Amino acid sequence: MPPKGKADTAGYQQLKKDLSAQAPGKLYILHGEETYLRDYCLNQLKELILSGGMGTFNFHEIPAKEMSPRRLEEALDCLPMMAQRTLVQVTDFDLFKAGEKDREAYAKLFEELPDYVCLVFVYDLIPYKGDARTKLAGAIKRSGVVVNFARQETGELVKWVRRRFRALGKDIDGNLASELIFLCGDLMTNLIGEIEKIGAYAKGAQITRADIDAVAVTYAPGLIGALLVGVNFAKSAAYALGVPLIPVHHTRGHIAANYITHPELEPPFVCLCVSGGNTMIVDVQDYTRMRILGATRDDAAGECFDKVARVLGIGYPGGAPMDRLAQGGDDTRYELPRAHVADAPLDMSFSGLKTAVLNLAHNAQQKGETLDLPGLAASFAAAVSDTLVPRTMEAAKRLGYGKVAVAGGVAANTRIRADLERACRRSGDKLYLPALSLCGDNGAMIGCQAYYEYQAGRRAGLDLNAYATRSIELG
Repeated sequence: MPPKGKADTAGYQQLKKDLSAQAPGKLYILHGEETYLRDYCLNQLKELILSGGMGTFNFHEIPAKEMSPRRLEEALDCLPMMAQRTLVQVTDFDLFKAGEKDREAYAKLFEELPDYVCLVFVYDLIPYKGDARTKLAGAIKRSGVVVNFARQETGELVKWVRRRFRALGKDIDGNLASELIFLCGDLMTNLIGEIEKIGAYAKGAQITRADIDAVAVTYAPGLIGALLVGVNFAKSAAYALGVPLIPVHHTRGHIAANYITHPELEPPFVCLCVSGGNTMIVDVQDYTRMRILGATRDDAAGECFDKVARVLGIGYPGGAPMDRLAQGGDDTRYELPRAHVADAPLDMSFSGLKTAVLNLAHNAQQKGETLDLPGLAASFAAAVSDTLVPRTMEAAKRLGYGKVAVAGGVAANTRIRADLERACRRSGDKLYLPALSLCGDNGAMIGCQAYYEYQAGRRAGLDLNAYATRSIELG
């Protein structure tokens, strides 16, 4: 069992006790930034309750957009099939933002939970904020357990890191484990992937600094403050270790995420790079040789998602909340512009689309009207996709490689992925989509691209600087 969290220890201890006794309670609220530990415990609950051949029939998952007292009551009334318990899971539903009548209904349901039910609320992309003044909070306190999976104390985290390495047949001393925590951050969620990678590639049973062949760093483009911190740390690490320093272009790193997901992918191919900072169509001629075919003239697509989400009050960054909101929405509900750039058919513009949505929101607010938020999110996603997908397919047709890839945070968008899949089925091009876990910024993609830069002979000296903007063609 993983170590206890340093916040809400009583909640975690009760959950740990329930799991150890193989006697899950009726109601759990699982939240906090330590998502690895949260998911570990959730999986333990599922294994206990859903083991056996009928597990699928005894698991009921309610999407946040479908959640209502009636929908929850229907799930709670489902008797277990050839088992003792059922598990009902609700993810990212803000209980305390429900109307007063609904809150009272939820409180009553919590107080009367059947013995055969285990009801779990999981908070992943939104925070859990209870209101102790409400009847609902009282019902949760009496009937359930609230567990905040917070960051671990350093001493406990060092022990956990060493245990994870030993499980992989490796050993690491406490000092190096502390350094790894310092480098990756004090979250199991961040550390677990790095531990698995180090364990897989370390030469011997003992993890040492000699296992580091080079230091890679993102040096451009991006927020200059963050880049400078990373570059200076990487230069210090490379100097201290006596190993090469490899500079990596941020967007090249996003493209390389596809090599991790699809080891068989090799250049040349066309890649749509779409994120909060960049939107471009790239001719990937080789691993380190690239040419821009088209790009946005103003805002990046991801930047528009963020700005629109902020105005609509659904969170920042906006990509994931907008995507969830759009599910089930009518993508023809609002007529939004699709811009074209004269004499540059592969270039794009998103500023007009962003302004159109902002004006819709402001006008509705001034008139006291209620926007159809799912419809607006779906219409917005459709407009972005209609701008990106046809241009990408036109570029693929011109070059004739037969391979299309997507890279960047917006590559996780459901609508864009689906439209590209349909377009590539029609054209006969092979589509490569990165795993969702590799769409956002991550160290794995930078390490992957660094390998190819290293193979190409690229090195940096201690005079390496960071750049807020830099063409992908320059590397």
